[in-house]
Amino acid sequence: MDLDALRRKDVEEARDDLRLRRDGSDGGQRCLRFVELYPPGRLDPEGVHGVIWTRSGQAATELPADRPLVAASYEAAPEATACVEPFRVGDVVPSMPLFLAVGEYEQVPLDPAYTLAFETVPEHWRERVRG
Repeated sequence: MDLDALRRKDVEEARDDLRLRRDGSDGGQRCLRFVELYPPGRLDPEGVHGVIWTRSGQAATELPADRPLVAASYEAAPEATACVEPFRVGDVVPSMPLFLAVGEYEQVPLDPAYTLAFETVPEHWRERVRG
């Protein structure tokens, strides 16, 4: 399986989805939320957030080099809005808004789920991730 191609496909679909929903052609407001657990790579040097944000017509944002991971949540209508929280391995995964309607959201705590999932990873892999 070509993981780079799969990642590119997911980014392209998310970007197109955000653009479609922002222009109102789907008839309603939608949102997108993700946690980027990999630092920017050769196919997306600005990270997944950068690809989605700039290719959907927004100005690029520079994220801190010492926090290469990203939690992001987007509201697509009436104007595209992004809530972006950079973090690093070992940090608490930031809570992110889940947009319910235009201007309405609930904060969703993400760290408890990631912490629980990480505890199921074999110890040798956890040590490798921690560095």
